[in-house]
Amino acid sequence: MKLETLKNIDIKKDKLNILNLLPPVNRKNSLLENNPELAVEWDLTKNGALLPEHVPSSSHLYIWWRCKYDQSWQAPVYTRIKCHGSPVCAGQKATLVTSIATINPALAGEWHPTKNKSLILDLVTPGADKKVW
Repeated sequence: MKLETLKNIDIKKDKLNILNLLPPVNRKNSLLENNPELAVEWDLTKNGALLPEHVPSSSHLYIWWRCKYDQSWQAPVYTRIKCHGSPVCAGQKATLVTSIATINPALAGEWHPTKNKSLILDLVTPGADKKVW
């Protein structure tokens, strides 16, 4: 792909071609070199041929990640360096593994069946910023 052909480019579809036009990342600055523990969460399936060694740690590029709860989400690399995990790991989104019903069954037993209206016990995390009955 040449720069002259960039007029009709689809950024999502042509992401790798665009990246190939850029100078290669110095290995010392790559995500893999600087943060190998974070590179483990790289979603190899959704990111295709793009790998942690291709991206600098300070990149604002949105990448697909996969957390220990097997949840996939997109976030820029630089925010992940600042310890922002998945919405599930951060307690912002519940799964059957991270819900209050699973983590604290005794507290879940105090859940009021009608006063919580549209809230579902299995979809509330212990750290949720919600007032409940």
